[in-house]
Amino acid sequence: MIENLTLRQAVELAVTTEQLGGRFYEKMAHKFTHDKDLASIFDGLSKDEKIHEAQFKALLQDVPSEKGVTLTPEQMHFLKATAISKFFSRNAFTELDGLTKPADVLSAALEFEKSILLYYLTIEEVLGPNPKLGEIIKTEKSHVATLMKVIITDARFRGLGDTW
Repeated sequence: MIENLTLRQAVELAVTTEQLGGRFYEKMAHKFTHDKDLASIFDGLSKDEKIHEAQFKALLQDVPSEKGVTLTPEQMHFLKATAISKFFSRNAFTELDGLTKPADVLSAALEFEKSILLYYLTIEEVLGPNPKLGEIIKTEKSHVATLMKVIITDARFRGLGDTW
């Protein structure tokens, strides 16, 4: 359990989460090579996660020292609560490796993306507006919308700029 999560630790956890997510999506792209469209979805997500990892590492330079950050009790509790998601652990993706149905994998990816979006929105609330974090959040929202579109319509993924 996360006892005293600092803002810096929250951003470091985001870096780790992006690494884990990137590896998961790489595995899924490889696993579903027989389905070009599905492999393309996971390949695109994997590439974005690697970009986000680098963006969060850069964001760490903007995070003030812990002495310069005052969290309200509500912010601290919400940040900890969002960090406790099942996707924020090193073993979280192991159980997902066994998924074989595309719909199940897409649903798991959607849940992952929604969990990290909520977490990043919470970091933004604590950190305040930040262009680097804002860009990550914008992309994560796009991931959620795109995955939902693919799940609902069984549509082909044509990229993050695709519209419904």
